[in-house]
Amino acid sequence: MAMTSLGVGSGLELDQMVRQLVQLERQPRIERLDERTKTADTNISALGSLKSAMTKVQDALNDLNTPRDLSARTAAVTGQPEDNPFFTATANSNAARSNYNIDVLSVAAGSRLQSGAFDNSTDPVATGNGTLTFAAGGDNTFDVDIEDGASLSEIARAVNRAGENFGVSASVVNTGTESFLVFDSEITGEGNDLTVEANGVGGLDNMTTANLTTQRAAASAQIEVDGIAITSETNTFENAIEGVSLTVNRITGAEDAPNLAVDIDREGVRENIDAFMKAYNEMIDQVDKLTAYAPEGKSGPLIGDSMVRSIRSQMSSLISSPVDGAADGMSNLFQMGIVTDNDGKLEFDSRNIGGGTGEQRFEQALNQNFDDVVALFAGDNGIATRMTETVKQYTQTQGLIDGRQNVFENQKKMVDNEREQFERYMENFESNMRSRFGALDQNIARMQNSSSFLMQRLGQM
Repeated sequence: MAMTSLGVGSGLELDQMVRQLVQLERQPRIERLDERTKTADTNISALGSLKSAMTKVQDALNDLNTPRDLSARTAAVTGQPEDNPFFTATANSNAARSNYNIDVLSVAAGSRLQSGAFDNSTDPVATGNGTLTFAAGGDNTFDVDIEDGASLSEIARAVNRAGENFGVSASVVNTGTESFLVFDSEITGEGNDLTVEANGVGGLDNMTTANLTTQRAAASAQIEVDGIAITSETNTFENAIEGVSLTVNRITGAEDAPNLAVDIDREGVRENIDAFMKAYNEMIDQVDKLTAYAPEGKSGPLIGDSMVRSIRSQMSSLISSPVDGAADGMSNLFQMGIVTDNDGKLEFDSRNIGGGTGEQRFEQALNQNFDDVVALFAGDNGIATRMTETVKQYTQTQGLIDGRQNVFENQKKMVDNEREQFERYMENFESNMRSRFGALDQNIARMQNSSSFLMQRLGQM
């Protein structure tokens, strides 16, 4: 809007007066609008922190809310050197709890081929341009372009750098009087020997299959599990024992067969329960922080919020309520040693009652009543099962927390609309003030001129 300099005619500070009046009109309303925006932003941020805390609880529950999650297995091997084991093993939840004696009879290997002799590694040996074709194990094949005049060293580099190389390494061996090219294949398994063919290039007969010396044939790995022989093309045996993966490193030989013990991963379950307790307690801390009352300070931004109060109540009920269908003596967290403190957070009972302290009752439950622990957490009505369903209602996309955040986002949009309307009002207000003060300026100027004229005439009398 065009601005004029008020007060020129009257000599009064009318322009400053208008600016002050505009500021007095504008400031209280803008401060109220800013405060409403700030409050909405604070609530959106507070709900975001609450959702983050509940998402961590949900993540922890994901390791507890199905029997499969609580059925992880350990695979412990005894009777072998730790720094140079005969084999390593892992087990999943499908593996049965049992013990096995395992002998490694042979390890898998890829084939090794040696070329015929060449004078040296640097003289040209290839005549004409062509390709070397490598193949092993059925579908594994690749071509290497060989240029006219290539030496052994250059051919070896070309093989090693080939983009589709499936695992063949080429190296030059110099004896001092002769040079050889050696090919090592990573493709293991009996019958998966490496083959090499020359196409369109001369001088390389010594490095094709017909003239290559087999230094090592491709071989399979073989183990015995409690006397039963099992073969694998690779050094990994998947499900030779159901749910168990074995990777062999070396032959056991005359030594006693190492023992593989597959058992429940109690330590893993303990870690998952600890992680849940930690995430749950952090969520309770977050809820308490957001709803805290401070008579002489700043209360939490969500104090009095019905949804947050409901979360606190629901979580407390889910934690403390007995689980329908759970075993007698293992139907709630207290019976396995976990209680709530005065703040509603989870901890191990420090009292020595019944089967001992909370920690002792917890360990006893894992070691002696593991299936009951699974039912307590992951049964159809288990704690983790029910809590997962409840937490998801709040944390999922367009869930209850997102819905509450949308309410505050809409409040911000309303404030923005009010701000735009108010700014238009202020433009009209300032324009009106300037018009009125402009008229006042002119009237005062005319009065001053009339006064000067009268004073002059009176002075002439």
